[in-house]
Amino acid sequence: WKSRVLEYGGGLPQFNIATSAGGAFQAALLSEDGKELPGFGFDDCALFFGDKIDYTPEWRGGVPALKKPDRFRIACRFSEADLFSFSF
Repeated sequence: WKSRVLEYGGGLPQFNIATSAGGAFQAALLSEDGKELPGFGFDDCALFFGDKIDYTPEWRGGVPALKKPDRFRIACRFSEADLFSFSF
């Protein structure tokens, strides 16, 4: 897979996501070179089940300490789910 490097402009990540009854969604924040940020990897992210237009992931690391103009990547893991969009 290929992902783009993003530049942080403010706010928290929000996803428009819908899972089936047996589906799930998780997100991870990655460094520019693709390594999971401590406290914000897949194992640190609570599983999401349901349908929400503005879901903000919950990580063990709490609120991401990104600041302008930090560069990062987002990775998503989902099954039996539709990811419609994301924003900050």
